[in-house]
Amino acid sequence: MKKTGTNVTVTIKMKGTKPVPVHLAVYYKDGSVQKLRQSIAVWEKANSTAISLTATHAIQKIVLGELHDADVDSSNNVYIPD
Repeated sequence: MKKTGTNVTVTIKMKGTKPVPVHLAVYYKDGSVQKLRQSIAVWEKANSTAISLTATHAIQKIVLGELHDADVDSSNNVYIPD
């Protein structure tokens, strides 16, 4: 995650061999949640993609994936900023 003011960029890398849609949930410290999605088309030309957003509040954590998303390594799906 890269943050400049309220602008946030999250870079996601594909580690497996099968593309899946990107589901990202941004949890804010005020209790609100922002959900972002990208189709599998983001993996057509590259093995990484960046999602940009404007943080509306202080970020508590960012979670990649949903319950039924295929994932080769779900241990790296949660980012907690310092």
